[in-house]
Amino acid sequence: MKNESLTPTALLTVLLVLPQLTTPAIPVSTFYEVSVHADGNGVWYVEHRYALKSGEDLEAFKAAAETIASETAAEYKVRVERVVAEASSILGREMKLSDFKVTADVRQTLTGAVGVVTISFKWLGFAVKNDGVLSVGDVFIGGLSLMEGESFTVKIPEGYVVENVSPKPDEVVGNLVRWYGRKSFGDGEPRLILSHATTGNEANRLALWLNPALVLTLAAAVLAAVFFARKRAKPVENTDIQTILDIIKRHGGTVSQSIIVDETGMSKARVSMILKLLEENGRVMRFKRGREKIVRIKR
Repeated sequence: MKNESLTPTALLTVLLVLPQLTTPAIPVSTFYEVSVHADGNGVWYVEHRYALKSGEDLEAFKAAAETIASETAAEYKVRVERVVAEASSILGREMKLSDFKVTADVRQTLTGAVGVVTISFKWLGFAVKNDGVLSVGDVFIGGLSLMEGESFTVKIPEGYVVENVSPKPDEVVGNLVRWYGRKSFGDGEPRLILSHATTGNEANRLALWLNPALVLTLAAAVLAAVFFARKRAKPVENTDIQTILDIIKRHGGTVSQSIIVDETGMSKARVSMILKLLEENGRVMRFKRGREKIVRIKR
């Protein structure tokens, strides 16, 4: 990369240019996350992790960490400021860098020591805000590239939903939209259109993310539930049918369905099922009278 020109496409490359360590400085994993705020600002969080396989690696990283925390942080800031300034010039809107911070520390994990370099900063004017809609991604002029072991995450602000996204994310967890490397993005990507959550666009968002396979699974579950519910239902017995017919006759051949429920002690659903069978067999008829369902024996 030439120092004379740091276009927005070079941003991730800038963040990958880490201090030279005496041990091989190759991150085993890198995580990029941009937390988009409702005002259009974006808070970046970048984490590079290095496997420290020996005591020599550990000591080399600790020595480099002191430089990263002091001298290198200032150099990083200048480089990223130039990226932000060039994006501002190209896109014609005001952008600034603030709250820039670089830290380095060693963490102990189950698989051994890991050196972690963390870069965080706020990019003012990162997204375009227009009538409550946030457009994210135009700063990525020429697109971005993720290598193996890298991920890029956009955190959606509270109260917003995704109306459109390109390319299709690899993972959506709550308000996090994520892509994994190896992957190359097109010009102006990753791109997201975010709007205020309402009943309508919440439904659209669900339709956008819902996996077709999950739809089939849910449908199968519903059908299975209905099937087993029917299997568990108590079969209709002749004594139940006769009991209902006797109640109707005792009331002069016409009675409300609610009275049948009260006098039989059966559930509303069971009485309704038996009456439906009697209707289909031409034994009774049902009709509405106000809010009541009336049952009448056919003569």
